[in-house]
Amino acid sequence: MGRFELNWDLSVSAIEYPLCSVTAMLLAKVRNLHTLSLHAVDIGNADLARLGTRGTIRRLTISPRVSLGSATEGIAALTSLEYLNVTGAGIDDEGLIKLRTLIHLREFVFNHSQVNSGLEFLVDLPEVKTIKLVKSQFGTDVMKWLKRLSGLEKLNLSGCPIAASAVQTLAEF
Repeated sequence: MGRFELNWDLSVSAIEYPLCSVTAMLLAKVRNLHTLSLHAVDIGNADLARLGTRGTIRRLTISPRVSLGSATEGIAALTSLEYLNVTGAGIDDEGLIKLRTLIHLREFVFNHSQVNSGLEFLVDLPEVKTIKLVKSQFGTDVMKWLKRLSGLEKLNLSGCPIAASAVQTLAEF
């Protein structure tokens, strides 16, 4: 049997937690799960951590029904991630900092967010090439941290309120 890659959009609007938990347990057994999209799903932190044990998930889009806040250990366990979209996940600064384990992350999407110090975790990720923070609000230090990303190729700040000092920092990129 040849190698294949599985991409699965498990986005549903009314999946109940017990069903989602069982589904996550079954997904953890899939050997070639590459891309997973979870929109409006009631998935727990432990379920996400269980998925991380396979080490094959490279792309994750997650927007759960309940905000994750600082409970991001499950995402942090997915250490093979190259793409992460957490728009609508309600992750706070403390939750973002826990994502420092995602050392293979190349693209980070966190639109319509409001964060401050949490985005500093990106500085510890050597492979980040693309960051999208569309219509987001963030602290003044964010630009200084992003400037330290030597491999950054694309930064999308469309619709973000930017202070004059941030514009000056952008000019120095």
